Amino acid sequence: MRPRFSLRMLFLATTVVAAGCYWLMLPTIKAKQFVRAVALENYGLADSFFRDPDDQFLFDWNEKHWRFRAIAEMDPWSVREFARCRRSVTLRVTFGDAGPMRSGAWVVVATAFGLQKPEPTWSGGGMGGGGIL
Repeated sequence: MRPRFSLRMLFLATTVVAAGCYWLMLPTIKAKQFVRAVALENYGLADSFFRDPDDQFLFDWNEKHWRFRAIAEMDPWSVREFARCRRSVTLRVTFGDAGPMRSGAWVVVATAFGLQKPEPTWSGGGMGGGGIL
């Protein structure tokens, strides 16, 4: 007996696979949009990617400090992150006023629903000197 072929089932299977692939790629898409917004120094847009409004800080720090620089880089892709539907971004910020510059680094995890709360990767102490990054 030959198996039956149904265009309706083929269409349904294709739709489910496409939706699943999009769901798995959505964190990478959001992470790239965040990195691009930081690179363009559009900190209001970059802050809008955070799920919780209390986690937004880039725009405020840019307005508060007259020397401010942020750099975001996507971390290397891993199968574990792909399976968990996540993508990590390293965010480095240097800021200051008339005194010494301060710096900090955070890991921001992008999910399908947006960016989670930034987790510090180091104490973010201060390094003297006038240069920005």
